[in-house]
Amino acid sequence: MMRRLLLAVAWAAVLALSVSMARAQDDDIPRNFDAVMEAVGEALQSGDSEAPFVVLNRAIRTARAEGRLTPDWSIFFAMAADFIRNDRGNPAFALALTEEGLALIAGDPSQDDFAAALRVSGAYALADLGRMDEAVARARLALPLFRDTFGEDAAEELEGYVALWAEGQLSAFNTSALELARDALERARSQADEGAHGMAISLAGAALLPPGGNLDAGTLRAVNAEAEVIIADSLRALGRTQDAANAYLRAISHLAQAPWQPGADAVWWPEADEPEGADLLANAFHRLAGLAISAGASDLAIAALEQSQPFSRSTDAQITGMLYQAVLAGRDGDTDRALAIIAQSRARALDEGETATVIMADFYAAQVSLFAALLKDSHADPSALIAAGEAALAHGQATGNLDETAILGDMARHLSRTDDTRAALDYARRSLIRRRALLAGGAGQDSGFGRQEARRAQRGALETFLRTAHDAAAQADPECEDPSRFAYYGCVIATPRH
Repeated sequence: MMRRLLLAVAWAAVLALSVSMARAQDDDIPRNFDAVMEAVGEALQSGDSEAPFVVLNRAIRTARAEGRLTPDWSIFFAMAADFIRNDRGNPAFALALTEEGLALIAGDPSQDDFAAALRVSGAYALADLGRMDEAVARARLALPLFRDTFGEDAAEELEGYVALWAEGQLSAFNTSALELARDALERARSQADEGAHGMAISLAGAALLPPGGNLDAGTLRAVNAEAEVIIADSLRALGRTQDAANAYLRAISHLAQAPWQPGADAVWWPEADEPEGADLLANAFHRLAGLAISAGASDLAIAALEQSQPFSRSTDAQITGMLYQAVLAGRDGDTDRALAIIAQSRARALDEGETATVIMADFYAAQVSLFAALLKDSHADPSALIAAGEAALAHGQATGNLDETAILGDMARHLSRTDDTRAALDYARRSLIRRRALLAGGAGQDSGFGRQEARRAQRGALETFLRTAHDAAAQADPECEDPSRFAYYGCVIATPRH
């Protein structure tokens, strides 16, 4: 009963008030108490279980930002906290909402009923988080007022749950925060697979748990590290590279006894030696190295790749690390070393039957070779890169296990530095079309943040398209202006090449 008691009481109050209330002004975000009450009442009758919380969330955030929160808004904090804990599985956020609601009504005896409800709701959230001693203390302090407000039966039921918490056990109406976190991570991975990276970030963020309480410390570290990797991967997919790098660093540091520093000796928690922990660290270090290489931070890339080695225990992880080493060598101009590393990784992948890795090794080798050739001759032939890229695209279309978006982007960028302007324009157009299709698909169903960042992430593809369009036009029409002189040219609008 207690699981829904607060929500039921609050909803009843809303419905009673909304029946007699005049219709509020047509406004996307209700900005006064009565308007919020009516909007929530209408949302309740819509049949959408999440609609009331959407109204409450937007109203509370706007009122907080505009400084309009008053004590009577405590009912909205109580309703939102109940929904967040029970339906969204986020007891940490629910606890924060109850504390903010209590701060609004501190010392106001007219709000005693909702003060009792908020304190008990906070106790349930603390128990979910494994902070049993705090949950017991908070519930026992709230019991007298809770008994006066909700009656003897409800108070006795609560006392029974408090007795369980005192023994370190969850009640039937509690869910372990670790269980909730694992469920959130599973949903986050599913959203990321669908291209809804904003939703993935939100869900993985909800899985991050504060330290302390009765939760197993090692499991807590592992869950938080996994959540940060999902956040980092999604930020990287949205083009937020600096934020992604910071999230990878946080993921790594969850499994270290002190925040990881490049070049420093790290002391790792036992979870880092478990298979799941080692895989997570290898992946995080590799992706951090990739971002560092792209940003020109060679020292960080080298340190990350070195640190990844003891955790790269699977053949796949070892080959991945080798390929990043090859990319780094190629960026540093050591073409021979880069090609030798790629050849070695290709041979290992071939022995292991890793067809996708073999194909990508050929693609990387073609990129390195073309880059080296262009340094010697600006008219270098890109046909080998085109053949390797098409092979990678065909395998990706057939199996779904290669990133076609990244391959098209790489093709467009590398070809834009060659004389084959028609091929460069073709791949740039295909890259842009694919990104727009992804935005209209899974990413189009994403959160507002996710859709906005996905649109921003198209900027690089659009700039490459405009640049290659200009180059193709300039090759066909010598009247086009010299692209080295201006940011805007006569044939097409483009950005200067950096």
